[in-house]
Amino acid sequence: MVIMIGGIFVEGSDDTEASVRADDTSSEPAAPPETTAPPVPPETVDTSTLAPPPETTVAEPATDLGVPLRDGSFEIVVHSWNNSTAAITVTNIGTGPRVFRFGDLDAFDSQERRFSPTVNTLSPLAYPTLNPGEAASGELYYEMSGAEPDYLLFEDSLTLFSEGVRIRLR
Repeated sequence: MVIMIGGIFVEGSDDTEASVRADDTSSEPAAPPETTAPPVPPETVDTSTLAPPPETTVAEPATDLGVPLRDGSFEIVVHSWNNSTAAITVTNIGTGPRVFRFGDLDAFDSQERRFSPTVNTLSPLAYPTLNPGEAASGELYYEMSGAEPDYLLFEDSLTLFSEGVRIRLR
């Protein structure tokens, strides 16, 4: 039996499935319909043998050595730390000249005790006035009295409402 409905031919018989073709007059039979397996109910799946999904956490670096960090009008990079000396570079990222105060970079131990730095008076870090984009590098010295340093805290004291930035040492 062949029926035409709006330009589509439907052919089949009472005991076979109908096949549909659009304006196709060839005598090739249509492909049989695809069948899929019924879904498996969730209560029948054994999840005890499934592996947990892999963790995709990104490990943070243990220290901030070599990482440029900013507070106020300054960017600071602590290049190295040897338990009493910090080799640093400080850059004026502001829009006008600024004085870098080395006393704005204190060391703290795990008991939150504060240790202030000293600097050689001939060091480029001894109160330099830095113009925008200008940098100074040098070493700051800390007398830790046997304490284990945990982090340095840089606070641009000349910037109102400076929150400071922690520089992790371990």
